[in-house]
Amino acid sequence: MSKQHFQRRRIGARFTDENVRDILEFFPGLACSYRDYRVLTMNGSGAAILGHDERTELEGQLFDNLLSSEYAGMSLIEHILSDNMPCLAMLRRADGSKIRVEIKVQMARELGPGTLIVRAEDVSHRISLGTDIHGSELRFRALVDNAMDLICSCESGMITFINRSGLGLVGTAHIADVVGQPVTSLFHADYHEIFSDPVALTELLGDDRLFPARFARHDGSYIDVHIALTPARGGDGFMLEARDITAHRNAVMSLHQMNQELEQRVRSRTLELTDEVARRGEMEEQLRQAALHDGLTGLPNRRLLIERLEQAFRRAHRDGNKVGVIFIDLDGFKDVNDAHGHNAGDTLLKNISDQLLNQVRETDTVARLGGDEFIIAYTDIHEAEEAVLLSQRILSVFSDPLMLIDGVSTNVGASIGIALFPDHGATAAELIKMADKAMYQVKKSGKSAYRLAAPET
Repeated sequence: MSKQHFQRRRIGARFTDENVRDILEFFPGLACSYRDYRVLTMNGSGAAILGHDERTELEGQLFDNLLSSEYAGMSLIEHILSDNMPCLAMLRRADGSKIRVEIKVQMARELGPGTLIVRAEDVSHRISLGTDIHGSELRFRALVDNAMDLICSCESGMITFINRSGLGLVGTAHIADVVGQPVTSLFHADYHEIFSDPVALTELLGDDRLFPARFARHDGSYIDVHIALTPARGGDGFMLEARDITAHRNAVMSLHQMNQELEQRVRSRTLELTDEVARRGEMEEQLRQAALHDGLTGLPNRRLLIERLEQAFRRAHRDGNKVGVIFIDLDGFKDVNDAHGHNAGDTLLKNISDQLLNQVRETDTVARLGGDEFIIAYTDIHEAEEAVLLSQRILSVFSDPLMLIDGVSTNVGASIGIALFPDHGATAAELIKMADKAMYQVKKSGKSAYRLAAPET
């Protein structure tokens, strides 16, 4: 390996249009560049994993077409990007067979706005233990196909196997600390009675859903987990899976209340699991709503924006109206972060979000794509001039200083691109791409202005 290649692997690849194919070949498993839902460049090992002779057979395809059919409509890559976590999924090979992989996503803006690097590693060997006793994929969908942190098998109340990541979850590097111990050793004392009671344990084994519990770590601390129990065939054993939900618990305070209720139910041994299933359904709905909004500004994210745009397109098609897609990229935002710090930058983004909401109607949508990029879905309009006037009002907002923290103010500008349905495209992806392209033309020609997209030829 050359010194140049070694340095590139140490400090991270710097993608360009010229070197992206060579860099992707360094990744094990499948690696591809991705933009607007499509595969741009595929590495050779990715083509081999999918059973194709030539990687060019995959380039240009919708990435969703590479996934198994049960993931249809899930916007898996968008979800991974917004959640900033890898997940498990099933890829469909050319011969119709399936392969389980762990998918990771990273930004590659140097290859163009919205460009990602998608990696998929074969993890079939990790879950070979579970293939004999899992009857469905439902629990993985309930966690958006994220892998469990702990997998262990139990017989006659004793632990007979635990995976490596499970050892890390309970805070030990030694298998002997866990294997051969009673399964109750994994849990907070409040849960010992339920796992020692054959009747209560039978009820839990009959429920294929996930529920919260509390694990006891070897250092004496406790962590909150989701657990699932699956009975083994032909015996009194079962498999226990657990996923650390401490971070989720801190982010979604209502989950803490749910855990307290379940712990009380365990102490009282009522085990009215039907009520708990209903509560978990409410929690899943709350988490779904959280997944549709930007964590900093509270604005809709890309996923919700696309849903609303598609609804607006259908309404506009029916009524003979237009829909404006207004792409806004801030000018000088990086300078604010560099001069005043990220807290000031966050305050500025929330201030700008409020200002943009003040310029639109309740029927319109202001969304944040990430960083300093915003999109406005301007619905039920008749002429392009209406979107132009809105863009002019937005530019006037940036003509005055905007407040930061501690009374400090700053000036930033905005470059705006405008695309219209149906003039410039028929789908959300097409309209966002056209508006983005018009915005970059503004960037190149001097910034702090707007431009209407040119019709596609």
